[in-house]
Amino acid sequence: MASLKDYGGIDRQTIDHEKQRMEEDRAPSMFLGLEDGETAVFRILPARPGAGSLFHTFWKHTYTDPITQKFVGFACPRRNPPGDLACPVCDQANALLARGRSSRIDNDLGYALSAKKRVLVNVYLYEVQKPDGTSVVRNENLVWEFSSGNKGKSMHEELLDIAANVRAGGDFVHPVNGFPFMLARTGSQKHDTTYKLTPLQNERGPVVQGGEDEILAVLERMLELDAMCAPPDAENLRAITNPGAPQRGSVTAARPAATGRAQLPPARGPASPAPAARAPASPGGRAGRTAADYMATPPSPSPRRVEPAPVVEVLPGGADQDD
Repeated sequence: MASLKDYGGIDRQTIDHEKQRMEEDRAPSMFLGLEDGETAVFRILPARPGAGSLFHTFWKHTYTDPITQKFVGFACPRRNPPGDLACPVCDQANALLARGRSSRIDNDLGYALSAKKRVLVNVYLYEVQKPDGTSVVRNENLVWEFSSGNKGKSMHEELLDIAANVRAGGDFVHPVNGFPFMLARTGSQKHDTTYKLTPLQNERGPVVQGGEDEILAVLERMLELDAMCAPPDAENLRAITNPGAPQRGSVTAARPAATGRAQLPPARGPASPAPAARAPASPGGRAGRTAADYMATPPSPSPRRVEPAPVVEVLPGGADQDD
């Protein structure tokens, strides 16, 4: 029979071991996310050949569950194709907005629950600059999510203005002649967070240093955005909207058919050797492609003059969706 002396406590070695296991088991985020005071330097990547639009737009619900106090985010099954599913969050939002004619609180809550237009693009993150002046080199493929056509001028509209005007920057997605951006975050709460976008036209050039194979290694690791824009089916929708249930099916939890967070050659400095082994290409992958396949025709210059001033996006009342 065991005695009390047989029972010990927890030592530092056990704590360190468990922390290491937690980090190893933690699923890495596929999304570009920043903390207060951080700045990301990244390149927006072109659309896949034959994949259609560079910008993947969709309607998304974002709110904090009143019971679990956890963030909930998913593509609306009513507003997104095929659009043949019921959406209880839309029903609740519409009911609140209807009552909002006589109640400001109901009106604000109804707007917060309503689906907002969001955009996904593939990006290649070079580095993240910390508030203390240090930088962390990342060199990885991620997805950037931002607003489109909500209150005020959206990040989507600002990017289109830059692309349409040569003096504002022009074609920033070209894999050989494009240029990166700096995105700085200020604020830590959903109501005070802003993002400042600055085009880095003086750093125009290839996505990464090296030859065509190094550039294609980045382009072929782009994530599958269509799957991230797809609404949940009826079963997953019930799990999402049921407090405390696993939030499967949300766009923030969706996994692409082929992910690629592998470390790739840096864009600056001497060319690095290509990785010994590459991640499998996504469906409809390389198949004899060249870098020219990713080089879309640059947008026609806009007659309206747009100065390349930094862009500041103020987030709406919902949760921070660029994290």
